[in-house]
Amino acid sequence: MLGEYLGAGASTTKLLLHLNGNSTDSSGNGNNGTVDGATVVDGKFGKCYSFDGSNDIIYGSNTGIPGSGDITV
Repeated sequence: MLGEYLGAGASTTKLLLHLNGNSTDSSGNGNNGTVDGATVVDGKFGKCYSFDGSNDIIYGSNTGIPGSGDITV
């Protein structure tokens, strides 16, 4: 989404996580995340992740973002 906001176009989006109860990549590139420690809870509009501040991580890899390698949210 950052690429779209900057005016570069949707084709530049490599990873799009809505964090609405899953870590599926919505960009269509298949760069799904792996959740470790975060829990799914009810949010204002559906589901969301709850991070309690202690080892809650979402890992992503092979995003295709130059220089990024693996990423962590």
